[in-house]
Amino acid sequence: MTSPVLNQRSATIARLFALTFALLAAACAAAGTAGAATYTVSKTADTNDGTCDVDCSLREAVVAANASLGADVVNFASSLAVKLDGPLPAVTETISLNAGSSGASVSGTSGYATTYCAGSAYALDLSDPGAIGSTVLKLPIYAVCNRAVKSSVVAPSFSIGPRRYDGTLPISGSSPGGETVDFFAADGLTTGTAEADDYATTVTAVAGVFSFTLGTEPTPGQKLTAMASGVSGASNFATAVTVPADVSSPALAAAVAVGNSRVRLDFSEAISPASVAPVEFKLSMGNLDRPITAATASGNSVFLDTNLPWSTGEAGNMTSTGTGRVTDVSGNELIGLPATTVFAGPGELDAPVIGSLRFSSNRFCQRVTAKCKRGKTLILISLNKPARVIFNIYRGTVRGKQMVTFVKRLDAGRNRVKFSATVSGRLLPATGMTMRATAYDVARTPSAPLETIFRVVTSKRDL
Repeated sequence: MTSPVLNQRSATIARLFALTFALLAAACAAAGTAGAATYTVSKTADTNDGTCDVDCSLREAVVAANASLGADVVNFASSLAVKLDGPLPAVTETISLNAGSSGASVSGTSGYATTYCAGSAYALDLSDPGAIGSTVLKLPIYAVCNRAVKSSVVAPSFSIGPRRYDGTLPISGSSPGGETVDFFAADGLTTGTAEADDYATTVTAVAGVFSFTLGTEPTPGQKLTAMASGVSGASNFATAVTVPADVSSPALAAAVAVGNSRVRLDFSEAISPASVAPVEFKLSMGNLDRPITAATASGNSVFLDTNLPWSTGEAGNMTSTGTGRVTDVSGNELIGLPATTVFAGPGELDAPVIGSLRFSSNRFCQRVTAKCKRGKTLILISLNKPARVIFNIYRGTVRGKQMVTFVKRLDAGRNRVKFSATVSGRLLPATGMTMRATAYDVARTPSAPLETIFRVVTSKRDL
């Protein structure tokens, strides 16, 4: 027969076990739901009082979700226009930003360059991207481990430029899944308003590769982001691409025969040697086509050689065949190349000539003062053709040490050049000096130099 005391002890132990199991079950249940919190953004102001309750901002929701273990959900109240005053805090775990069909939008000031890489390949997971307005997709966040929102859509890769032969500046890249890609400016936000889709340009990738021109050309230093969308969803990728500093095409400055079988083309910038080939040019001299057998680039110049020489003094023209694309060292293509006159070769028939060189007054003041008011003079120079004139100034009336140089492009005939004691930022001393002028024509043929003397003074009595 069982003792009443033992029965009582057994009942007590049973109750303790039952209570323990109940507490454990409750703890397990609590642990299982603690990380699955849902927060609702209910106001537009960007505040943070440390809690997300009935009065909750987007910032407070993100802070609360970071503090809660596991994947959390952030919902939006209907038609809520959230305004951010600064970058959101770093997202440390999965957050599903779920606007659904609420019509909510997010905007803010430009320049949010927050980097989120806390053990996750995304910052915010748009759980229903198809139902979210474009203003929500375009959150002012970029450089987020190479993407701004999580999606099964793979981020497209793209770059801007170089300039093409037709003058356009393309965006080129590839979308691995063949998704449609929409580009917009990442820094085009206005405080308190939704971001405008600055480019509104959509292209469907063909075989995963695309290249097209934006309606509005981006400027150097501007950032762009891309939104890719396809059958598997849509994502706003925040890979910022900076427009290269050099997006200008080279320009042809002159074409000059430098021999009886060679022409030199001078461009505005250095030419890529790999982009130059004989098939890209057509040369005619003395009304006869000259086959180009070699084309080489060196610095800003391209040299064309032929095995059918011309006579000295014959001129002609050169044009581009359009077969290839001559580029600068940055890859910008030459924009067209109309028929260009090739000056007679070798060089021009007549070298430039400086007919006269003198000063309208060869004495003038170093500085304008009460005692010396003639602070400027005129260089009077005549040329037989347009030329680039290099003026060298030497100390002493018998040419001594060179002091300073300046250059002027002058017309044929008589020219008047203003001159003072300050030359290229340097103040000339009060003494006698020599000016030496040399003219160069378009073929870089120099004239015979011509010299004249002048004096810089400090007072009227020296004039």
